[in-house]
Amino acid sequence: MDNQETWAKCRECQTELTEKDKVCPKCGSTSKIHELSAFDGLIGRETIKLQKKKTGEGGVYSESIDGWFPSGDPKLTEGVYQSRTIDKEKDTYDQIVKDAKTGELLHEEHMPLSEHKNKEK
Repeated sequence: MDNQETWAKCRECQTELTEKDKVCPKCGSTSKIHELSAFDGLIGRETIKLQKKKTGEGGVYSESIDGWFPSGDPKLTEGVYQSRTIDKEKDTYDQIVKDAKTGELLHEEHMPLSEHKNKEK
């Protein structure tokens, strides 16, 4: 990296700083902000998992998972997006699975949780 390139910004006055700047030449602050840029072609994948529990009672009574997952199917090289909600109190099981590359619906299931648990595999 060229020492004259912008390396950070001063947190106080937003002056652009180079890597050699230990203090801001404008305001004297040593606090810096570093910015990160993403390049075209990077793929961000995330998954969120939520669990509901009641205070004073053991165990999870509701769970939701939503996001990207790898697939064991060699045809689904980009993985799948899955949305699944399990609610023991309401006795519900809901699941939607889509191809991460095309968005095509691969699997959809809505049923009582008690029936899903007893399904033959």
